[in-house]
Amino acid sequence: RYDNALTSLQDVMNTMLWGLGTGNQSKDLLGMQAIISTTPTTGTLGGLDRSTRTFWRNKQRTGGSFEAQGISDMRALRLTVSNNVPSGMPSVWFTTSDIYNSYESVLEPRERFTRADKSGSDQKGDAGFGALTFHGAPVEWDDAAPSGNIYAMNTNYLQFIAHSDANFKPTEKIRQPDQDAWSTHLLFQGELVCSAPRFQGVINSVTA
Repeated sequence: RYDNALTSLQDVMNTMLWGLGTGNQSKDLLGMQAIISTTPTTGTLGGLDRSTRTFWRNKQRTGGSFEAQGISDMRALRLTVSNNVPSGMPSVWFTTSDIYNSYESVLEPRERFTRADKSGSDQKGDAGFGALTFHGAPVEWDDAAPSGNIYAMNTNYLQFIAHSDANFKPTEKIRQPDQDAWSTHLLFQGELVCSAPRFQGVINSVTA
């Protein structure tokens, strides 16, 4: 039951980390939609007004059909988020499963088929790629990622901080009345933080 509760909490937190942080009376963890905004010239992040603090804005690009312009949009955003600093290049890309599949489809014409056994005694056909990358950075997908968005993240400036005394720490067991059972709470205190939003980017309004 503890393992099941832990897995459920991890799923809840994963969903939070793709949100705005405004749910549950603003007790939700700060999410990617707040840190890497599709409207980076407005709103407040970490107490700083993005309408006046230009250095605190992430990069944003409006997309369209991935088949028609997806690769060119990713190429342009990659250079924009770098801020002319080699260490500023995205270290990972995240999107939805539909757009991820579109990216793989674009790459398929460049796919090569080889025999698993060079002797020819055990030939196997294997379509698809074991992993997808863009300029060396992994391309991943998440069911909780916002629809139509592709995120370029630089993990050098993103950190998930957990309180050492409340990192899924169980409380003392409490015996339930009239039951041969006990209960406990799992405590978590932490936050997703970003020290340099200008090295993060998003392409929004992308269609698979």
